Amino acid sequence: MLMWLGFFASSAVILFSGYRLSINGDIIAEKSGMGRGWVGLVLIAAVTSLPELVSGISAVAYTDSPDLATGGVLGSCAFNLSILVVMDYLLKGKPLSSRLGQDNLIAAGMGIALIGVAALGLVLAPGGWSFMSIGFYTPVIIVLYLIAMRLVFRSGAREAADDKAQEDLQYGEHSFRKSIIEFTTDSVIVIVAAIFLPVTCQAIAEQTGLGETFVGNALIALSTSLPELVVSLAAVKIGAAEMSAGNVLGSNMFNMLVLAVDDIFYRKGPLLSHSEPHQIVPALASITMTAIFIVGISFRAEKKRLPVGWDTLAIAALFVLDMWLLLNLKP
Repeated sequence: MLMWLGFFASSAVILFSGYRLSINGDIIAEKSGMGRGWVGLVLIAAVTSLPELVSGISAVAYTDSPDLATGGVLGSCAFNLSILVVMDYLLKGKPLSSRLGQDNLIAAGMGIALIGVAALGLVLAPGGWSFMSIGFYTPVIIVLYLIAMRLVFRSGAREAADDKAQEDLQYGEHSFRKSIIEFTTDSVIVIVAAIFLPVTCQAIAEQTGLGETFVGNALIALSTSLPELVVSLAAVKIGAAEMSAGNVLGSNMFNMLVLAVDDIFYRKGPLLSHSEPHQIVPALASITMTAIFIVGISFRAEKKRLPVGWDTLAIAALFVLDMWLLLNLKP
C-alpha cells in the first residue's frame, strides 16, 4: 500500500509541476524572442521529458533496473502518441493532423529514425556490440538528435517573426525574472519526484508479479508522460494545436536521447543488452503509430467522419494492442 501511495504521490507532483513548467517555459520563450514552434518541439518537449530522464538515470544508477529504464522510455513514446488521440477528439472540425505544418512533419520523421535505431539495438542486443559498456546505438542516437534539432530550428526560423508578433500580446504583464525562478524551482521539484518512481515501480512489479517490462511500459511511462498530457491539452484549449502536437513529437525525440544517457550511466554493459526482448513491442508500435500520423499530416483530410480522424483512431487501436501484448508477453 505504501508503494502505491508513493507512486501516486510522485505522479501528482510531476503533474502539477510539469504544468507550471510548461507555462513558465512559454513565457520565457516569448520574452526571450524564441518562436512558439521551437518552444513546442524543443524547449517544452525537453522540459516535460525531465521525468523520463531522471527516472531512467535513477533506474540504472540506483536500483539496477535496466529493463525499467528501457520500458519507461519506450513506453513513454507510445503513451505520448496516444495523447494525440485525446487532442484530436477535443478539436472540432478538421482533424489534428490537418492543422500541422512542416516542423511537426520533420519531428515525426526524425522520431521514427531515432526509435528505429533503438529497435535495431534491441534486435542486435545479444551480440553485445559495445565500446566501454556503451552500445553502438548511443552515439548514433546523439548525432541523429542533434541533426533533428538543427532541422527543426531551420524550419521554424521561417515563421519565428510571425509567432513573435502574436506572442508579445499574451504575457505582457508577466515578469521574465519571476518566470525563470519558477521554471528552475519546478524543474527541481520534478527531478526529486521522478527519482522515487523507479523505486516504487520496482516494488510494485515484484509484489504484483506483472514484471518490470510491463510496469516500466505502463506505470512509469504513464506517470512520466503526465506533463506532456497536461501541456498538450492546455495548448489545445487555447487553440495552439501545432504547439501541442510539437510537444508530443518533440518529447519522443528527447526520449531517445534519454535512452542514450541511460546507456552511458549503466556501467554493466549496453543497456539494451540487459533489457527484455519484449521491449521491441513498444518500439515497433511507436514507429508504426508515428508513420500513420505522418500519412495523416500529408493527406490533410478536411473533416472528421468520426469523433477522431482515421489516423488517430488507428493510433488508439495500436496503443491498446501494444499494452495487451506487453501484459501477455511478460517474462
